[in-house]
Amino acid sequence: MRPLILYHTSHCHLCKLAAELIKPLLIQYDFQLFEQDIKGSESLMACYALKIPVLFRPDNDTELNWPFAEQQLHKFLA
Repeated sequence: MRPLILYHTSHCHLCKLAAELIKPLLIQYDFQLFEQDIKGSESLMACYALKIPVLFRPDNDTELNWPFAEQQLHKFLA
């Protein structure tokens, strides 16, 4: 399984919505989701504070910023 990182904060309602959209697609595209709270890192806060939720694919170094829909997720994960 390939890693997929969801940058978020613990009280972000949009981040929870993003996770709900992502989780059903993980097995189909052979990904394992890792949720990274950006509050634990100054560099992540500087990079993502105004963008979260953000999906990051380490395997091809791409990001998908919110807002995204299921169709965009399929394209991003394929």
